[in-house]
Amino acid sequence: MLGLDDVDWENTRAYAPFGWSGIYVNTRGIRPHGSVDPAEREAVIEALLARWEALTNPHTGAAVGGPVYTNAEMYSGPYAQYGPDVMPLPLEAGYMPVCFFGFTSKRPVYENNTLFGNHRMAGVLLAHGEGIQPGVVADARLTDMAPTILHLLGQSVPDDVDGQVISGLLAPGELDKNPVTTRHVEPDDSGSQDGLTEAEQEEIRGKLEGLGYL
Repeated sequence: MLGLDDVDWENTRAYAPFGWSGIYVNTRGIRPHGSVDPAEREAVIEALLARWEALTNPHTGAAVGGPVYTNAEMYSGPYAQYGPDVMPLPLEAGYMPVCFFGFTSKRPVYENNTLFGNHRMAGVLLAHGEGIQPGVVADARLTDMAPTILHLLGQSVPDDVDGQVISGLLAPGELDKNPVTTRHVEPDDSGSQDGLTEAEQEEIRGKLEGLGYL
């Protein structure tokens, strides 16, 4: 049985870890067994996008299609580079970007006989209770959930969060009665994240890499 130890990492320019995942450029200094010069990373991403656009269903000849995003379009912050470099999302067309069969198949597209439901980009938001107005809310984002919940709990919202309070969810006059308050968050220059030491962060990164998340 082949495993990750059998991969020729020196000649691997991009890969998809097992499970649900995007495609990672094997960039030197970012990936554990990096072989691609950082200056070549964008060229490899462009080549992957071109390959994706040309990918067809071998049974029908139709393009797999669906949106595809790059790392720069999806992520921001100091750890963005560790996320996938290319993420295809062809779910609406009935395809799932997964790598379940590992080294047992070379086919880029195969029939799904195990999973009959999956995540969608458009989620469902349901809210009920005091201060919530009936109706449909448009343009809510996942990143808006934390600040909205904090506000409903009577807490101030940190000024470094990505989302915002979903004002359309609140009953008329609710914001006048309880305006959104924010609190300033000082940047952490200590080099630690969430109170973790560098050794603890490295241990967690190692475990996530072993699970295929990094």
